[in-house]
Amino acid sequence: MAVDGCQRSCGAELEHLSDQNSALRERLLGMEQYTARALMRATRLSQVIAVLGNVSDLESTIGRATVELAELFSSDIALLLLESSDGLRVDGHWGVKATDLPTAARDLREIEAAAAERPFGIASADEVELPSWLAGYGPRQLAWASLGAGKRSVGLLLLIRRADEPFEDDE
Repeated sequence: MAVDGCQRSCGAELEHLSDQNSALRERLLGMEQYTARALMRATRLSQVIAVLGNVSDLESTIGRATVELAELFSSDIALLLLESSDGLRVDGHWGVKATDLPTAARDLREIEAAAAERPFGIASADEVELPSWLAGYGPRQLAWASLGAGKRSVGLLLLIRRADEPFEDDE
């Protein structure tokens, strides 16, 4: 009888330890993936900083930074919208033909309205009203962040993926 009790007790303890081991392995795998993503982002950010330090004129700097940010976040489209006296204007772009870009601030009102509701966010393209010139590119997932200097808004970064791969909160 005592042997049976010990076997049941040892079996239960072994099962418990096996479950704990499996849970720890899953956590370790998750942390390794998180660390790899963080390292990739840090590497890309250092590349963006290096590029910004090597480009001499503002227009080239904005253009190159937009490309680097698109690559950093695996985006198909990146738009850097900066404040002007008339409202937002596209100053940097990646993945959109220059001939498709709006020339008037009124063509950016949908984007401006979405950013006014939430200064930063991620969403499916179905959840956000996009202007027709941008909707034609088949966006599936969006991420945006308002850009500021002190308490003053200076613009907006909009990133778009055409694949149905959502942006993550930790991106």
